[in-house]
Amino acid sequence: MEYMVDLFGPRRSNCRVQSSGALPYFTYFVSFVQVVVLIVACAGYGFAPVGLDSEHQVTGEILLPSLVVERVCRIEDENLWIGPRQADLIRIGARYSPCMRTDATMFRLVTDTQKRWDRRSGCCVRNDGEGCHQTSRLSCPRTTSTWLRNQPLDLIADGLRTGHYTSRLFIRQEGISSYKPTSKIGPVCGLDPAFCEEPRSTGPFAWSQTDVTEWPVR
Repeated sequence: MEYMVDLFGPRRSNCRVQSSGALPYFTYFVSFVQVVVLIVACAGYGFAPVGLDSEHQVTGEILLPSLVVERVCRIEDENLWIGPRQADLIRIGARYSPCMRTDATMFRLVTDTQKRWDRRSGCCVRNDGEGCHQTSRLSCPRTTSTWLRNQPLDLIADGLRTGHYTSRLFIRQEGISSYKPTSKIGPVCGLDPAFCEEPRSTGPFAWSQTDVTEWPVR
């Protein structure tokens, strides 16, 4: 028994010495990437509320289409560990397959319905120049505001031929203002590919000319 211990003991010790020289470079690399992503995410999106409670109430003020300031609130989940919010993690690219798979019914009832409304909406501008908001034609008050919407060129041409429209640049009739647009879609309040500097509509990053739902959200 002592001979076997002497025979295999040094070999085992040599194996331990040789294996101790290998460093886990891949583990170091993965950990470094995770730390960098965490720092960039927190620097760009901020930190989630820190605390032990499950919910945190955030309050703020928004300007309604009627130019009335209303105080609203939303609920955010607190994070015991210092890090970004759950919503920001999803924006960055985090995916939770069981919870974020595509639901055809939900897309049809919510997303697709909202996109159809956005495509038919226009910019409701107050006649006194105090503000504007994006809404439908029926929701824009005719007495105090003017509803702006780019119409297809063929519709404007038909209107000019039939005398329904005049040759003025802006035509106001029944609270609607129509003009010869450079694009067949829009306008969208606060967004215009001809004037927005960031993100600029140019080259491969040009904004869509057929669908306002593909425009950047600001």
